[in-house]
Amino acid sequence: MTVEEVIADLIAQLDQAPPELLEMNAVFELNVVGQQAVTYQLKIENQLLEWAKGTPFTPSCSFYLTDTVFLKIAAGELNPKLAIMTGKVKIEGDYSQALQLSAIIKKSYQPR
Repeated sequence: MTVEEVIADLIAQLDQAPPELLEMNAVFELNVVGQQAVTYQLKIENQLLEWAKGTPFTPSCSFYLTDTVFLKIAAGELNPKLAIMTGKVKIEGDYSQALQLSAIIKKSYQPR
């Protein structure tokens, strides 16, 4: 799968809106660099999810990683916490929101 395909799949699965996701108020930004570079944002406000390609919102938490690392995490080949601890994923902003989102994605997302 490509980065865009994985993100589309993630969007479709998270749009089923796990209750703990809807309780958050945050803007997450995913910055993927490399040959498949792309930036997406997820805005969660008033129990609504809004996805955007690009950067129309001010993020409260940003993730930075390569396309290779992103695809390995999405395929279940790389533990996200290990990727963060080893510097393969960098986080800016509210770290507690990053951990909360990671836990929700781990529980809600099934790689295809």
